[in-house]
Amino acid sequence: MKKIMLMIVMLATTFAMQAQTKFHDPEAMEAFGKVKSITVTVMGHTQTSTFSEDGKLVSGTLSDIVYDADGYAKTAKIEMMGQKLAVEYKWENGKVVGTSIEAMGQKISTTHTFNDKGATEKESIDMGGQKMETPYTDYQYDDRGNWISRKSSIMGQTMEQTRTIEYYD
Repeated sequence: MKKIMLMIVMLATTFAMQAQTKFHDPEAMEAFGKVKSITVTVMGHTQTSTFSEDGKLVSGTLSDIVYDADGYAKTAKIEMMGQKLAVEYKWENGKVVGTSIEAMGQKISTTHTFNDKGATEKESIDMGGQKMETPYTDYQYDDRGNWISRKSSIMGQTMEQTRTIEYYD
């Protein structure tokens, strides 16, 4: 009887812990706090991602997300050019410091370095041995400390990326 009670308590604790999981999907997009949605605009193209109150992606470009026990995305699928590609995430201190994608038989890896506000300062991309760096500058932040505008320079062309962030509270 004690064993049965112990198993029930262990199962109840496991389910209670699962129900309390906080997900970190907004942090994967460099947004912190109780984020409801993020709308990103780059070169006239707009994309919106929405999140549940516990931080889990509800809609956006990712699907089939696999989480670790702490609610951090380990892998996901992203749609690019009509194909679903697998993405792997590397997290450190609550930030995505790297990703890797297999595309057209080639591994594409990115690593991020951050500024003092936690936003990406530079993204290094390795496309099967061909390396490229993208610096991000001219940041503007909202009143919660999340960036809402930045510029990047890719192959000599400067692009502005803006985003609107809606919060739960």
